[in-house]
Amino acid sequence: MVSFVPLADSGQTCPASEGSWAFMSCPPENECLNGHHDCDDTQNCTDKLQGFECLCRNGYMQDSGLGLCKPVCEQGCVNGTCVQPNSCQCHFGYVGPNCSVQCQCNQHSNCESVSARDRCLQCVNNTK
Repeated sequence: MVSFVPLADSGQTCPASEGSWAFMSCPPENECLNGHHDCDDTQNCTDKLQGFECLCRNGYMQDSGLGLCKPVCEQGCVNGTCVQPNSCQCHFGYVGPNCSVQCQCNQHSNCESVSARDRCLQCVNNTK
């Protein structure tokens, strides 16, 4: 349960804490420790004197357009999408760590692996 301490003649209240506080102002808050931040699981929360900052975790980089942290695949994803740091999700019909190997299934199926490119898992597009 959170309790509040009134500030003398100001109409403001501060969360009661075990720490000290200065006359007429609230004590500094560490939003990262108390959960009062909006950083997501791809970011680290860094406490600042006034507020907090969300910084991308290792394996992620800031997307300049959206401001979100996107995973980085050092090997690249030739025919796929980077979904976690150094982990690609290959497009249909491709396999391999960077999705550069095409399956030998006439573009009708995914295959088992790089070493089994001719083992088609499930034919689609009206084929058998």
